[in-house]
Formats: sequence, C-alpha cells, structure tokens
Amino acid sequence: MTDVNDSSADQESEVDALLQNTEFGAPLREAREKTGMSTADAAQSLLIPEDIVCAIENSQIEKLPSATFVIGYIRSYARILNISADQVIESYNRMIPVDDQIPSIPFVPVDQKNTGNKTVVVMIVSIVVLLVLAWWFQQGTTVEPEKSSITNDATDSSVSVNSIDEDEIISLNEDELIKDTGLASENELIDASLVSEEKLPVSELVAETKTDELILTAIGESWCEISDATGKRLFYQLIKAKQVKRLYGVAPFKVFLGDASKVNIETNNKDVDFSHLISGNKNVATFVISADSKATASSR
Repeated sequence: MTDVNDSSADQESEVDALLQNTEFGAPLREAREKTGMSTADAAQSLLIPEDIVCAIENSQIEKLPSATFVIGYIRSYARILNISADQVIESYNRMIPVDDQIPSIPFVPVDQKNTGNKTVVVMIVSIVVLLVLAWWFQQGTTVEPEKSSITNDATDSSVSVNSIDEDEIISLNEDELIKDTGLASENELIDASLVSEEKLPVSELVAETKTDELILTAIGESWCEISDATGKRLFYQLIKAKQVKRLYGVAPFKVFLGDASKVNIETNNKDVDFSHLISGNKNVATFVISADSKATASSR
C-alpha cells in the first residue's frame, strides 16, 4: 500500500512540475504515453481530428480553435486519461488573452425541469388574487350593515386562496378566477350563476410564460452550447452517446455543436434539418432554430 501511495505522489509531483512551464499540454501527452495510447486512438475516443490532439499536447495555440472548444477537449481528454483537468485548463488560460479565458470549472446546468416558469406563474396569480381582494374590499364599503356578515364570509373565502399549495395555484385556469356581480341572500352562498361574463385576462398573462421544447439525441459525443431568445444558457457541456436531453426555453434557440453530425435535434416535436450548416473541415455548426423547427446560419 505504501508503494502505491508513493507512486501516486510521484505521479502528482511530475504533473505539477510539467504545469510549471508554458506547455499546458505536456501533462496530457505524458499521461497518454504512459498508457500506451496513440494520438490516433485519442482522437478517435474524443471524436476530434488527430491534428487537434497533437496541437493540444504540443501547446500549439495558433493551431487550436476558440477557447470554448479547447476547454471542452481538454476536460474530455483528461477524463479519458484519468487525470485532473483543472490545472491543465489553468495553465492553458495563462497562455491565451484575458478576454478569451474561461473558468476551469464549467457551468453545470440545473435540472431541465426549470422552476423559473413556475415562479413567474405563481407571481402572476398572486397579483390577480390581490386585485380580486381589492375589488372585494371596495365593494364592501357600499354594503348595508345587516349584510356585512355575508361580505365577511365571501372575503374569507377569497383570502383562503393564499393557502393553496403552489402546484394547485399553477393548475388554476381563467374559469376559476371570476368576479362576483352582487351579494347572495342571507341564507345563500354566492352562486356561480350570479357571476359576470367578464373575466380577468389570465390567459394573456399565462401566454407570456409559454415555453418551447428542444430535444437533443446524441449518437456520439459532442460539445454543445445552447441558449434561448432571452439569452439564458440552457445547456453547456459534453453530451455523451445515447443521451437524450430535453430543454425548455423561449425560441429561437441559438445552437453550437462541436461535432454536429453526432447530434439530432427536435423542436416542438419537429425534426430540425441543419446538415447544410455543418462545416466540412471541423464538423462544427453554429445556427439558430426557430419555433417552427427551421435552422438558419448564425455566428458565435
């Protein structure tokens, strides 16, 4: 056990020593050579051209794509070689312009069942409830004294809406948020038949929170960056073969794929054809997907 620990410590010391110089790719090259893996094997595992692997190992920044790609390649390469990528990325960042630097810890997207939309709906419904209460209190100022007890009962019923569970509030539709046109008799509760035809514009408010669905299906590994029309980043990481990712946001979606031929995309249950937008040299693609599943070229 002591020999194993000493060997691990020696290996970490070697990696630290390599990181002291300006060749950020040296630790990756050394780790690959120790495993007996060739650059061709590494390129096949990473699904990138072999000359990119060689450029990374030899720290040839001028032969590498943008920092966004390189960070993803380094992290995937380090995972294959079973070494830490953080120090390699830190060394790489020291060699590139400050404006191009990317933190070594990538963005980790939250679960795709985003709660943001639910929060917006809850806020909207709360505002509507407050308006209804304000209307009740305004009507209550004209009620005769002998009918004040009925008004209080009706107001209490309205206040109870605040105690509804969040999931129940979201399920409310415009048919359940109505105005009362008058007071019931002393022996009756307020009847739905007495309700005015006029309704609060809940449908218009809820429509503003409508989201579009985008589905990624990977047949191989590819780096993916996806954001929606609001600028919100929905996905920013390597998607692995056979993975399926469901994303929700506001169309149009801006998409970048590091290995575009390895990913299929659907938007709102329609296949997206972006094959004509894939770069032949690097197999990358940058494009915009509309709500009706049409893809158009775009710049990063």
